[in-house]
Amino acid sequence: MAQLYYRYGTMNSGKTIEILKVAYNYEEQGKGVVIMTSALDTRDGVGYVSSRIGMKRPAVAIEETTDIFGFIRDLPEKPYCVLVDEAQFLKRHHVYDLARVVDELDIPVMAFGLKMTFAMNCSKVLNIYCY
Repeated sequence: MAQLYYRYGTMNSGKTIEILKVAYNYEEQGKGVVIMTSALDTRDGVGYVSSRIGMKRPAVAIEETTDIFGFIRDLPEKPYCVLVDEAQFLKRHHVYDLARVVDELDIPVMAFGLKMTFAMNCSKVLNIYCY
């Protein structure tokens, strides 16, 4: 049974490296992954997951109107996992879409983001339990 995981940490704690490692490990086993990130993250251009040590991969940019569930459902091949970077920027409807990916498509989702923003706790923004 698939689950929705939220992994959080401080800035420079290696969250993006973890996404890239997880993606690499799945792909080494011949399993496809979908990597997504917030369109608000423009550090290395929109639609890229990039670490501060120089590793970089293209990713699906999540914008305000992005239908994450529809995008994943309509892929020609079902991925083994969905990996999301900068999850603290997701809107409530994006989080609900990710929950539907888990519940209806039985695909695990691992979202990574900051524990705290400058203004509030992300668990209140996302309305989910963080661990």
